[in-house]
Amino acid sequence: MGDIRGREVVDSPVRCGHNVKTEKQMLFVFDRKLNNGVHVPNGLAERGPMWQRFLKKEEEYATDFCRTPMLTLLAAEDVAFKTCTFEEFTLLSTTERDQYNPIYLMEMLYSFRVWLPLRNGDSFPLHPFSQVPAAIVDSLNRGEMKLYLTHFKRPERDGKPWSIFSRTLGRIRNMGVDPRRVHFFGCTEDWIEQFESEKLTTPDLAMLGGVHYVPYFERGWSIYHRQYEMRNQTYPIVELEEDLARKPHDALASQKMFLCFNRELRAHRRVTLGFLSESGLLKDSMVSCPAPGTLFPLEKFDEFGEGLTDVFSDPRQLHYGEKAFLEFANGAPYTVDHPDLHKLHISWCTKEPFRQTYLSILTERLYHSKNDQVLFTSKIFKSVCSSHPFILLGGAKSLERLRSHGYQTFSGLFDESYDQISDPNLRMEMVQNQLLALSNLSPNAWRDLRYAMLPILSHNMATFRTRQDIPLVEYLIV
Repeated sequence: MGDIRGREVVDSPVRCGHNVKTEKQMLFVFDRKLNNGVHVPNGLAERGPMWQRFLKKEEEYATDFCRTPMLTLLAAEDVAFKTCTFEEFTLLSTTERDQYNPIYLMEMLYSFRVWLPLRNGDSFPLHPFSQVPAAIVDSLNRGEMKLYLTHFKRPERDGKPWSIFSRTLGRIRNMGVDPRRVHFFGCTEDWIEQFESEKLTTPDLAMLGGVHYVPYFERGWSIYHRQYEMRNQTYPIVELEEDLARKPHDALASQKMFLCFNRELRAHRRVTLGFLSESGLLKDSMVSCPAPGTLFPLEKFDEFGEGLTDVFSDPRQLHYGEKAFLEFANGAPYTVDHPDLHKLHISWCTKEPFRQTYLSILTERLYHSKNDQVLFTSKIFKSVCSSHPFILLGGAKSLERLRSHGYQTFSGLFDESYDQISDPNLRMEMVQNQLLALSNLSPNAWRDLRYAMLPILSHNMATFRTRQDIPLVEYLIV
């Protein structure tokens, strides 16, 4: 028998309309592993010039739970799975193979095309699909395994035309893989709708084995949230109620208006921070922001080259993102509850920023897309789990999508009509006007508003917990 490694969790429940038990354990098959026993992510099978040029430290990629978000979630939620190399898989008898649901996993496809050249300062002409061994293709076509493709990290090129499904189908065909053996997982909230839309122009997409949505960031944050709850670093409803019950001069004297976390200096984040600064709202806000150029080049704010004019055209918004932001940035870096601005938001949290502010301005990762895509990351769910109301600077109809998941928003308490506006300039202007109106509220008015929000905040926390009760394998066993 092959050297199968895994997490020994027996009879993981799957709920698909009713509770059942999985008869077969997931077995993730990898191209190869290092001498220390950890696996190299699939699609990076071959050595040679590519490895010499780009993977100077192979160990950074070679680990069962590094840059493999699906395995990370499974491990964190104690879901049963095992791992092996393809060579070890071939040594299994038919009886042994019948115990498993074999999966060839390729994750975060586009990150290899983006992260490696950034890291190593060179172009990256090879696609991971070009590195899949022929023996793997043959095994897939014989029906011995399924191919799972994930695109968890982000939508395909923020704000660019959507074509990932049809292009991926083309690569699958070039590989010679039967599309019926391929399942495509994504975390954008409109993943399925985007697939159905693209299928209208590419009918052959119906040949794929399946396209599936996984609320990756929501579930990912829940893992960290449990840890912070044990450290008393969350701000639950009961503590908010206790704070509101105190005398105003005691509970509200040190409160600031807005809380706004930022790491990558994306266009809408620059505009938001420039607006807060020039409008005089910065002194009443808690913000995090790196110094320009320290994490990402000043003229291009992220790895996809999204500049201000890629998103905004209104002179007022361009002013906020350019001159006003640069004046604001003279005081950077700005930190809130963690001095290391290289750390991801999802991996840390303290209660005090949420306790000391009234409202979160959530500058989501994706603000504008030509296809009106929606992506929820940990920002939203941190606020949900911290008894914090929010204004959401995400894609158009983000609040509508959030409500479709069972959450409630704050439309009865302040104006959320901005959510229905596709134009990024007008949507930003409507949010700015709302922030100005809210900034004129007195501490006592904020106190009354927070009291009125308690049922919504309580409902959202209950919804968050209920959604985590759905076993992850319900999303992944197909």
